Amino acid sequence: MGLRDLTFEEDYRSGHNDILNEFFRPALREAKEYWRAVGYFSSSAFEAFGAPLGEFVINGGRIRLVTSVELSEEDIAAIERGANKQRVCEARLQEIIEREFADGVGDGVARLVRLLELDRLEIKIAVPKRGTGVYHEKIGLFIDGDDFVAFTGSSNESRSAFEQNRECIDVYC
Repeated sequence: MGLRDLTFEEDYRSGHNDILNEFFRPALREAKEYWRAVGYFSSSAFEAFGAPLGEFVINGGRIRLVTSVELSEEDIAAIERGANKQRVCEARLQEIIEREFADGVGDGVARLVRLLELDRLEIKIAVPKRGTGVYHEKIGLFIDGDDFVAFTGSSNESRSAFEQNRECIDVYC
């Protein structure tokens, strides 16, 4: 089977559809690559994907992720004064990691670490050239070799976005 064998709606809306079970899990199950650019990412997304993530990895799947980090006014000022932008961003990411993962490693974090160890996950951080805004697009692509399914919409990459929020995506086969 492959992406071509699945039937997708043109759009999915929370409250009308189960976006996770009707779109993300089936597409992930059939894909060989998952490319995602999103304003907010949490390793909890890997918990939400469940068994289809395991099937994806077993089938040699790879994830490419572009996401954002929110820089503080102090970060921006330091960069403007000549501080190395990469070092400022790395320090900000370290703060986020220490704050968000201080209570221990959850299942999503363990999956994230394992995906990185297996070289199945590539993460890039989008940093604004100026100002304090964040990269906030929400687009994605599932690829199974010859075929792909693209999507765009309001959904971030997190368990709460998939399971609790009111979200919508438009799908392009």
